[in-house]
Amino acid sequence: MTAVALDIASRLDLLEMYRRYTDPYDRGLAEEVTALFTEKGEFVRAGPAAVRGRRAITDMVRTAAESGAQRQHVVTSVLVEPPVADGTAHGTADVTMVSLRGDALRLVALG
Repeated sequence: MTAVALDIASRLDLLEMYRRYTDPYDRGLAEEVTALFTEKGEFVRAGPAAVRGRRAITDMVRTAAESGAQRQHVVTSVLVEPPVADGTAHGTADVTMVSLRGDALRLVALG
């Protein structure tokens, strides 16, 4: 498919999407995270298999929140690829998560 131009406003909207995802995820607000996905949406991450569908994504966020750990996602090196003819755009980023549970501090590179 042929790539089409991406205007600045659309590019900024896509960049801001990372923040609209990480903030509610870190606060355990599963429904806010899930609202960013279509019914057939996929949450793709390094390591574990992709999580597919709103219900599974909601369950993933709730499980993380129920663990009791405090989380902070740090997103860097964001790249937004121009959309193809069907309007589908793709973004990639390096994501590091800092997790604190009790006295245990964990740093996880998510991809």
